[in-house]
Amino acid sequence: MWEDVTFPVGELVKQKLVPNRDRLDAFFSQVVYGGDYSKALKAVVQGQADVGAVSEYAFNTPYITDAEKSQLRVLYKIPGVPAHGVAIDDDVPTATRERIINAMLKLNEPQNNELLRSLYNSTELVKVDHNKHLAPIREALKNAGIDP
Repeated sequence: MWEDVTFPVGELVKQKLVPNRDRLDAFFSQVVYGGDYSKALKAVVQGQADVGAVSEYAFNTPYITDAEKSQLRVLYKIPGVPAHGVAIDDDVPTATRERIINAMLKLNEPQNNELLRSLYNSTELVKVDHNKHLAPIREALKNAGIDP
């Protein structure tokens, strides 16, 4: 296992494949942390790891090539994982905050969408309820035995 751990470990505990985050070695022969999504996927392609945990956008350039992607398959998807967020400090005046939000939402418009896609391979920005958006993270942390 390699890379991003909160959701994968939380899911392994939730599925009762491991009792807690400290027992991953009972499920995997070796656990390696570090690097980034690209390194994790390349380790699998090169036979240095059997599995890697990454976000789905890592299956696109610039993280891996199409040739590398063709050597990989998705074994499991964890539903409800929040995407990247944009945080605005509470000290930013409400009017300014709304102007920032509205400017960013313009990235959804067809003439601006290529910029958004090139940043994160994302197709759309949406306003979310903060507590609802972060609920899956809190659950994954709890399952993994990490106090949020």
